[in-house]
Parts: sequence; structure tokens; C-alpha cells
Amino acid sequence: MLTEATEVHVVVIVWIGTKTVGILVDAVSDIISVPTDEIRPVPTGQSLGDMSALNGLVNTENGMVALLDLNTLFPVEEESF
Repeated sequence: MLTEATEVHVVVIVWIGTKTVGILVDAVSDIISVPTDEIRPVPTGQSLGDMSALNGLVNTENGMVALLDLNTLFPVEEESF
């Protein structure tokens, strides 16, 4: 599905390997820092759809946050010289 950018959308800038990528999102509600030991593994064996792009889950005061695996969502092609 193609989303047209509007004035309410936000572009999140991320680094994937050596590439800088802008990701268009509907909104950003908060920015959090999470200690590695608080990241829970993604459950396996349940038919919740394709969860290969999830890197972990974190409990916060406002609910569960899913961590996206940007390398899976945006694979970096090997550059040839």
C-alpha cells in the first residue's frame, strides 16, 4: 500500500549499515531508551502472521512496544567496486 505524505506524517531518519534512510510514519508518540536486558524475545510457534521483522518486545508504562529489525525490512545490497 502506498501512503501519500501529509503534513501530519513524520520522517524518522535511521542508519542501516552505512546507509541513511528516511522512514515515513504516521506519528511518533515517544522516544525511549531500553536496556538490553529488558528486551524480550518475540514468541515463536504462534500463528500471528509474519513476525520476521520483529527484533524483540519491550514492556513500557503505556503497553508493549515491538522493536523492528531494520536490516530485515530494508536489506542493504552489497556495493560492488
